[in-house]
Amino acid sequence: MIDDIIVHINNKIKDLRIVSKLFGLCELVGEELKSPAEYCNGEFRSVADFDFYNGVVYHRIIGDTSVSEDEDEDVSGCFSMKTFRVPMRTCIIIKRKGNYADLSVGQTVLSAISFTNNKDLRIALGADTVVVESRTIILDKERLLEEEFEGQDISLGYEDLFVGIEYDIVITGAASCIEKYGCKRDYSDDYSNEYS
Repeated sequence: MIDDIIVHINNKIKDLRIVSKLFGLCELVGEELKSPAEYCNGEFRSVADFDFYNGVVYHRIIGDTSVSEDEDEDVSGCFSMKTFRVPMRTCIIIKRKGNYADLSVGQTVLSAISFTNNKDLRIALGADTVVVESRTIILDKERLLEEEFEGQDISLGYEDLFVGIEYDIVITGAASCIEKYGCKRDYSDDYSNEYS
């Protein structure tokens, strides 16, 4: 499920034209020296060589996914409904273009990736709702370096920005569909929740 949503988010960020490299879902790898890396073709590809690119974006799951069952029959009808909540962090590393650029980049990316009930994602996932609920824009690049590149000897200069955006991906749908990675539904007559 998350891979479809990350592709959607990356497409929104790509449209901003602020970075040249968009990684998919990454995880912290390494024992003493940790860094985010994307699993690709049987091996991990680290994002640590970000100087090679003109801006980098990557995404990580930063906690446990919570699953709750909705017992409200007015909402669920005959179906058992479940809600999945996945805590995420999207990180952006780019060159500074002016004062307050970190906040501006954070707000711009947050605005691009925030959505409520995107129709294409609902269809792809077989879900009733797919939402990004934003929580925090992290502007402290020293904190991000410590948390994302633990033990690594990586430093960023004043001209480099490192911004983190934390949010939850919330997916709700019939339990039988969500647990089996979606059910195909016909949304052609559904105009009530056509947000992007």
